[in-house]
Amino acid sequence: MDHRRPRPAADKALDDMAINFHRQCKTQLGQDAALDTTHVHIEIAMRRFHGGANELGHVLTARLMVGFQDDAAVERGIAGAAPARNACS
Repeated sequence: MDHRRPRPAADKALDDMAINFHRQCKTQLGQDAALDTTHVHIEIAMRRFHGGANELGHVLTARLMVGFQDDAAVERGIAGAAPARNACS
């Protein structure tokens, strides 16, 4: 009998995304697709936060965390982000 505690959904989502991302990135075509997908996820997250969301779901968060390992995706996401508003104003 297995007495290990169940893994939190966020941990499982992150593991699954990392495995899929690395599998996808084995070819140049896959790398390009992964980069495009990461850009889409960044845009989705930005829209949600601009729309008033305070958090993202486990799956989208895991996808972003894995995608942020790709420097080109991060740079493109930062370039497309609106300037931060001053919270004190």
